[in-house]
Amino acid sequence: MPRAAGGSEAVCSEIERAIAAAAPTARYRASINVMSSSRLSAVLVVNGRTLPDQNFAVMDRELSPDSIRRFAEALAIEVAKAAKE
Repeated sequence: MPRAAGGSEAVCSEIERAIAAAAPTARYRASINVMSSSRLSAVLVVNGRTLPDQNFAVMDRELSPDSIRRFAEALAIEVAKAAKE
């Protein structure tokens, strides 16, 4: 994880913030894997149901705070959809 992006704590904090905003009552677990300086993946379990793997990559540079925010928001959307089912 590039230091400019804030490291693993910044990634986790951003994901927690995004999910709390999109699905405040959802019961979830997120397992995040930093695959390289430009790729992330996540396994989400929402209300006991495992969702399909989520993958995110930046093609032309390393992860940035903005790209991590987009990844977090995408995860939050998936958690919110699964929580409604």
